[in-house]
Amino acid sequence: MANLNASSPLSLKCTQINLQHCIAATSLISQQLAAGHTHAVLIQEPWVGQGSVKGLSRKWGHVYVSSDQTPRACIYTSKQVTATKLTNFCFRDLVAIKVTVGRSCYILCSAYLPYESPTPPPRQLMELVEWCKSNNLPLIVGCDANAHHTCWGSKDDLLEFLISSGLDILNRGTKPTFVTRNRQEVIDITISNSWSSHLVTNWRVSSEVSMSDHRHILFNLETGTVPVEREYRNPKLTVWSTYKDILSRNVGPPVRPHTIPQIESSVKNLTKAVVHAYEQSCPVRKVRSRHSVPWWNPELLTLRKKAHSQAALHALKSPRITSQVVLECTNSLAALGQKNKVRLVWVPGHSGVAGNEEADVLARKGSSDTLTGPEPAIGLPYSYPLGSIDNWTREKCQEDWSRGDRVAAGQAPD
Repeated sequence: MANLNASSPLSLKCTQINLQHCIAATSLISQQLAAGHTHAVLIQEPWVGQGSVKGLSRKWGHVYVSSDQTPRACIYTSKQVTATKLTNFCFRDLVAIKVTVGRSCYILCSAYLPYESPTPPPRQLMELVEWCKSNNLPLIVGCDANAHHTCWGSKDDLLEFLISSGLDILNRGTKPTFVTRNRQEVIDITISNSWSSHLVTNWRVSSEVSMSDHRHILFNLETGTVPVEREYRNPKLTVWSTYKDILSRNVGPPVRPHTIPQIESSVKNLTKAVVHAYEQSCPVRKVRSRHSVPWWNPELLTLRKKAHSQAALHALKSPRITSQVVLECTNSLAALGQKNKVRLVWVPGHSGVAGNEEADVLARKGSSDTLTGPEPAIGLPYSYPLGSIDNWTREKCQEDWSRGDRVAAGQAPD
């Protein structure tokens, strides 16, 4: 299991880079992993010598690469990370590993899209995406899409594949990932499926020197949470007899201050005595909590907001309103209806549309009716005219009662 850091939540620091077979860039990556600045590196075009990857020290980490000659993709992980190479998805231009943290598994992939590829993406990547989908596994792919950039006349096959497969591009902003003397382009992309999009945080393009024309892409993979011990005091558990005893000992007889410094000193001493007495008489409690849960995602957040909105609309329609906030909202809508006017316009082109029949009838009727009564006018909530009738009835009964007429309180206008 990865012993990543003591903070919460656990975070796997990842780097994505095209080394362009550069020795200096390779050495820099090896140093960063040794220093603990990164835990996993998704590499394209590594430094290769005699058919194998060179320059990535095995002393500090593991190199996952295919057995093909002159590989163009590999993954370099720290020894703190427990990972397994997926041999069925390891090729010259694509390497995938399974990272295990606790009971959770994450698939990391480094992919290089070469010039000679007939149509992007390569078949191996498509199979990996489908395999992760069928097994409900989170997938993150670091990809160099330079060969299939639209600037080179490539088609939108790669983009169409991403959309049809439900993949997300995690790139944020417009900061270039490839910088030369006369070119600045965004050609390195990070891709994820729906099970991992919410797990990737703090995605950014580093401004530090990478010794390559490609910039370092940095992001965090949130792999879970760890219990955080928090201390607190519950005032209800204070031993007040102890509190009074300690406070009486620490606070001497009252002395009338005559200057501002004396006032400030008295306030400081009294505050210190009160805090000390409270800390000594109220025991410290410790609680272990989790700040987040791994199953929470943006889709659930959207559903919760929608549920709250539906509940609010249902409350507005309720004839019995007990919430002060809902009552104020209803009154605001009623006041808005008294002071504003809405003109309905019927558009002939909207008639005959399936599902729009009721709205079409109402619009035609509202646009043809002559406005009667004082302006402005607007359709009011159903509760507003009922409330007006109740108010009129109450006032009428009060008048009759004051005149001595013992009329039933239920009379209503004709």
